[in-house]
Amino acid sequence: VYLTSCLLPSDLIANRLIFTPPLEDLSSANHPIHLLLHKKMPVVPPPPEAFSKYAPIGTGRPKSRLLLAESSAECGNAAEARRSLAQVMLSNTRTVNDAVDRYNVLYTLHSIPTETLESVQRAMACMAHVTEYEWFDRLYQLRGIVAEDHAVDGVDASCEVEARLEIYLLDGGRAELEGWVRSVDGALEMGEGDRRVYAGVYGEAATFLWRAAEELRV
Repeated sequence: VYLTSCLLPSDLIANRLIFTPPLEDLSSANHPIHLLLHKKMPVVPPPPEAFSKYAPIGTGRPKSRLLLAESSAECGNAAEARRSLAQVMLSNTRTVNDAVDRYNVLYTLHSIPTETLESVQRAMACMAHVTEYEWFDRLYQLRGIVAEDHAVDGVDASCEVEARLEIYLLDGGRAELEGWVRSVDGALEMGEGDRRVYAGVYGEAATFLWRAAEELRV
């Protein structure tokens, strides 16, 4: 469940995830165990063409769930089924890396001093109003691309936190910026003690995902 909360927090909180068989019944499930993870989907009414007498049977039939991951079909016990499902969920390196990066950024935002966080908030407000040209020009600068045929060292882990946050936000695009603005606003509403608690939670999530992916990597 902790892995699911790290990779699919919104779906878990909204109660949109379904394990089949239910996790609490795994220990008594018939063997072999085939563990499935589905996401509940809103049911969309079938289109008019689905009722055509020429349409194949099942055309337009509403689907109430989407399969996200499944274990091996021949798991011998509950532990094996859980491990197999976890391995599948962690097999997409891009998804895992994106989640780890996100938790690391959240850790950073909740662990930096208040004045630095306020500076980040002001920078985000400015970012929201720059032109597309300015956005990508700045992104290329931070990546070290100063001309088509010339490059210099870009932002890396040795750089100041503001530069590392800036390139992460620029790389994520405008669609992600609003969510990060809300995260910063929420962090600033907390006291420093509460922020440290949240920083610990986010740091643990990032470490857990990285270690789990390494341990379960085929």
